[in-house]
Amino acid sequence: MSNAQSITLSDTQKQEIFNAYIDWTDSKDFSEVMRFKSDLLGREIPRLCNAALLSRNTEYAMDLIVAIASRKEEISPENWALLCSTRDRLKTVLEKGGWLPVVSRADISNKTAQFPRNVFPPEIEAYLESVSKSVQVPREMPSAAALAAFALCLQGKYMTEYPDFTEHTEHLSLYVGIVADPSERKSPVYKAVINKPFYKWAESAKERYNADMSEYKANSTLIKKRIEAIERSAKGDITADKRDELVSLYAQLDSLKAPASPYFIFDDTTPEALVRGLAETGEAGGIFSEEGDVLDIIAGRYSDKGSANIGIFLKAYNGENFRSTRVTSGEIQLKRPLLSMCLMLQPEIYKRIVTNKTLQGRGCIARFLFAHPEKSTGKRQAINLTPPDSTGQAAYENLIYSFLDTEAVPDSDMRVLKFCDEIKGNKESLMGKYLQAIENSMTEGGSMSDESAYAGKAGGTLMRIAGILHLVWGYDERTPISEETAQRAIAIHKYFLLEKCREMKSSVKSEREQADKVMGYLIKTAEKKMTAEIAKREFFSNFRRRCNIGTVKELDSILELLESENKIETCTVGRRNKIYISPYMRPHCPQ
Repeated sequence: MSNAQSITLSDTQKQEIFNAYIDWTDSKDFSEVMRFKSDLLGREIPRLCNAALLSRNTEYAMDLIVAIASRKEEISPENWALLCSTRDRLKTVLEKGGWLPVVSRADISNKTAQFPRNVFPPEIEAYLESVSKSVQVPREMPSAAALAAFALCLQGKYMTEYPDFTEHTEHLSLYVGIVADPSERKSPVYKAVINKPFYKWAESAKERYNADMSEYKANSTLIKKRIEAIERSAKGDITADKRDELVSLYAQLDSLKAPASPYFIFDDTTPEALVRGLAETGEAGGIFSEEGDVLDIIAGRYSDKGSANIGIFLKAYNGENFRSTRVTSGEIQLKRPLLSMCLMLQPEIYKRIVTNKTLQGRGCIARFLFAHPEKSTGKRQAINLTPPDSTGQAAYENLIYSFLDTEAVPDSDMRVLKFCDEIKGNKESLMGKYLQAIENSMTEGGSMSDESAYAGKAGGTLMRIAGILHLVWGYDERTPISEETAQRAIAIHKYFLLEKCREMKSSVKSEREQADKVMGYLIKTAEKKMTAEIAKREFFSNFRRRCNIGTVKELDSILELLESENKIETCTVGRRNKIYISPYMRPHCPQ
C-alpha cells in the first residue's frame, strides 16, 4: 500500500484494496497497516473497520481494531467513535462464538401426489380412467371433479357422524379446486364429469318443475285473490269470522313452497346472486366452473371497497342459518343453505386467492381441497383415438341421477351415516390413528403447525369423504360405514393432504427465492459500498419494489429466514436497525 496522497484510485482498485484488508485480517497479517502514516490511516479506518467486520476470524479482527486503537492520538474523534462501535460489534460476535458457517438448504421437491386407485366402484373407476385417457389429462383431474359432483348430489340428504361419542355430524358438501394451466384441457373434463350428466338431469326434470311451478303460482294467486276479496268487502270493518278466515288464508299462503329449480349449478356469480339462487333451488346448489373466476369475486373484486364478502360461502359449507338484507333484493333468509364447489383454477388466480389475507384469515381457503395435476402439454398425442368407456359413462350418469332424485330432508329427519363398531371410539383403528396423526401435526414445530386452520378441519372433511364413498358404493344409512370404506376415504384425504403439503413447500420455495433475491441485493450493496452493515430502513426503501416486499414486517420475516441460516445478523444500534452480513457471504469468500 502506497502512502502517497496524490494517487486517485478507481473503484476497482478500491475494491481490491478492501478485499486485501479482509484477507490480511483473516490471516492476522496486518503489520503493513500499522506502518500507515497518520493521514493514510485516517482515510482508511472506515474501510479497515468494515473489513474487520467481514473477517471470518473475529479474534484476528479484534486484534486489528485494538492495534489501530493503540494510535489513539493520531485518530480523529469521528474515526475513534467508529473504532469503538466496531470493537463493540466484534465483542458481541465473539461472545456468540463467532460467525457460524452458512447453513446449506435442502432442495424442495415438487413431486405430484397421485389420486388413489380403487376408491370408487369398478365401473365408475373405469369411466373416470377412460375420460383421463380420452382427453389425455392426469387421472387426478376427472377423479377430483367426480368427488365434488357426488358431494353436490348428496348434500342435504345425508350426514356423517364423527366416530366418537360426541354425536357430532357433518354435511356432505365439499369445496374442491383443480389447479391447471389454460392449455391443460379442463373444459373437456368438466363437460364429461359435470356438465353433461347434470344438464341432462335438469332437462329431464324441467317438465315436472314447470308443472309444479304452475300449480304453485295458481294456488298462490287463488289464495291472494281470496284475501283481497275479503279485505275489499269488509271495507275496514272485519268481523271475527272474516278475521279467522284471513288468518287461515295467510297461513296457507305461508305454507306454500315454490318447487326447487333443477338448475342449481351456478358459474360466474356474486355472493348476492348466489343467495338469491339458493333461495330458488331449495337452499342447495353448487358453484362448478371450468374457469374459477368466482373466487376472485368472493375475494371482493366487484365489491365497492374491494373487501371480501364471504359470509354465505362460510355458512353454506356447514348448513348454517344465513340472513341477507339488501336494498335491491330485500331480506332473504336461508335456514340451511348448502353449497359444494368444483373450480378449475388457472395458477395465476389460484396464487392470488390463496394469498388473500381475508380468505385465509376467515377460514375460506382452509375449507378447500386443492388438486394440482401434472402438466400434460407436450406429452399428448395430436390425434387420439381413445373414446370414453360408454358402459362406465352410463353407470356414472345413472348414479348421479339416482342421487339427484333422492329427496332432501330437514335436519330433524336427516339420514345419518354412522361408523361400524370397529371404528367408533377406537383410537387404535386406522381411522383413529390417522385422525390423531393430523391432530399431532398441529403442535408447535409440527408439519401442519402453520396450517392449523386447514388441519383443524381435516377430520370433518374426512368424515364427509367417507360418507360420500359409503353411498357411492351402494350403501345407505342402515349399513354402518365399514373399515374398507374408511380406508378408501383416508387414501383420498391423504392425497389432498399431500397436495396441501406440496403447496406449503411451494410457498416455502417462493419465500426461499425471495430471500435469495434479498440476500443478493444485500451482498451487492455491501460490495459496492465496501461495508459490512446496511441500515434496514435504507434497504427497505431502496429495494422493496425490486424484491416485491410490501411491508417492513414482510422484510423482517425474510431477514429472520436469512438469519436462521447464519447469512446475516440483525441488531439495533442506538435507534438504527442494522443488518450485518456474514463473512461467509462475501463475494469470493471460500465456503
